[in-house]
Amino acid sequence: MVFNHQRDLLDIVGDFMQFFVDESCGICVPCRAGNVMLRQKVGRVAAGRAVRSDLDDMVVWGGIVAHTSRCGWVPPHPIRS
Repeated sequence: MVFNHQRDLLDIVGDFMQFFVDESCGICVPCRAGNVMLRQKVGRVAAGRAVRSDLDDMVVWGGIVAHTSRCGWVPPHPIRS
């Protein structure tokens, strides 16, 4: 994918996280619930309503999802990178 300066990075991350929410198989709780919570946190950041604990939560929850999901498809990459 190629993006130029006209795209908002937070919108892109939000779109990716929404994709992972929509496409999760739903078998494991970390993916099923964690991605929804991460998408909500990205929304708070994009809206300018996030506080420091939201950012901290995203780092922690992203790690939990990455290390405990059943498949190798680790969804929180857009947040963790």
